[in-house]
Amino acid sequence: MDKLEWDDSLNINVLDLDNKMQAFFDVLNRFFQFDSIKRKKEEDYEAILEVFADLAEYINQHFKYEEKVLREFGYPEFKQHQKEHQRFVKRMLGYRRLFSDEPDKAYNDAVKYSSQWIVAHVKDDDSRYAPFVRVQKHLNDNKVPQKRR
Repeated sequence: MDKLEWDDSLNINVLDLDNKMQAFFDVLNRFFQFDSIKRKKEEDYEAILEVFADLAEYINQHFKYEEKVLREFGYPEFKQHQKEHQRFVKRMLGYRRLFSDEPDKAYNDAVKYSSQWIVAHVKDDDSRYAPFVRVQKHLNDNKVPQKRR
């Protein structure tokens, strides 16, 4: 697997979310680096399991943050977006469980799925909420303070 490259077509122009998504790409790229390793030694399996764990932790943090932003702004398609995240997590956990029985298949399938999913998710799903979030952030930044009585 080649490295996932972040480019301007992936920006949703919400700085904090773009930065977090770029970090997500970095974590996925750490996971993909094992593609060129001969996964026949015990240390290789352990290293992949460790990166699987790091990936799971980052996915959890990233999705929680993104969902918090969407929930706070009252994004109307929040539940649907959250379900997309849940499907991704469920599938990746399935690959993690399969890894102990069929490491090469599980790893290769996880790499293929996650690399395709993340780009499609950003371009389709995240870009759909982006205008809504930008407007909400703008409105929040420009609120007129209430006078205290």
